[in-house]
Amino acid sequence: MYNTVEAGLYTVGMGYTNLGANNQSLTQKTSLAVQGGKTTARKEADRLQSLGATSKNRGHVNSVAVLTTASGKQYVGVNQEGINNWRMRAYLRFNGTNKFNGQCAEVNAVSKALQDNRSLRNSSISVVYVRGAGSTSGKHGTFHEPCSTCSKMLQHYKVGVDK
Repeated sequence: MYNTVEAGLYTVGMGYTNLGANNQSLTQKTSLAVQGGKTTARKEADRLQSLGATSKNRGHVNSVAVLTTASGKQYVGVNQEGINNWRMRAYLRFNGTNKFNGQCAEVNAVSKALQDNRSLRNSSISVVYVRGAGSTSGKHGTFHEPCSTCSKMLQHYKVGVDK
């Protein structure tokens, strides 16, 4: 019962704090997490590709997000991995989702950080495509623009987007 009431109060409170969020643009940054010419997100995309995570029987991953908090802690999220935090569920319930129902990599990474009670202020997120080893699209490991749902959510939590 307590969690239900708390989630309701959080949802109502978000309505007030979210009023000005649509007037802000996403902060775009250059990734600080670059090692050997590859961002942490690109390395994670390569790892997922090598594990065969893009196949239908292994989750059909098509994007990965790496959230880096101001303190340097990183959270990896993939699409279709779920929402791990009641605050994220409340945010999406209040603000709505797109056709993917909140199953984006960005939502998953931010949800994990919220579950770990991390501050998201001054955090950044890098999102890239994950494609199978035989893909010829040229998208694997390249920047993935956040959808409209994720853009609003990232603005709300004051998370910048790395390109």
